[in-house]
Amino acid sequence: MTALSDIEVYFQGIADDALSPWLGSALGRPVAPRPRASGWIATLETLTLRVIPKAQGAWSALNLSPAAASPWANDEALAKALAQAFPSARLRFADAPWREGEDLDAERFQDWRAGSWHAVLWEG
Repeated sequence: MTALSDIEVYFQGIADDALSPWLGSALGRPVAPRPRASGWIATLETLTLRVIPKAQGAWSALNLSPAAASPWANDEALAKALAQAFPSARLRFADAPWREGEDLDAERFQDWRAGSWHAVLWEG
């Protein structure tokens, strides 16, 4: 299996003032977001965290890179941790790693809503 270059989860319904403290707690050290033109970025040693509002329609993205520096093994592990911490949020992660040039709309995702995971095709 090819190593993941990054970990990415899409979300709705998690405010920055709740997400960054949760990340800090989960990572064992404070996260100090620096604003960007869109969203924010933070660096903890070799791990870079990015939040991109409306990365895909109404969905924001949380990106951690490189994946090897993350305490979560993959997109699914991060999404499940977020679902536990923010059960009323909407979350999505790809069933398989996305490759450059692939059409996002044809990709299958797991979607967290109403307290359980559902397989979906991306539809914004």
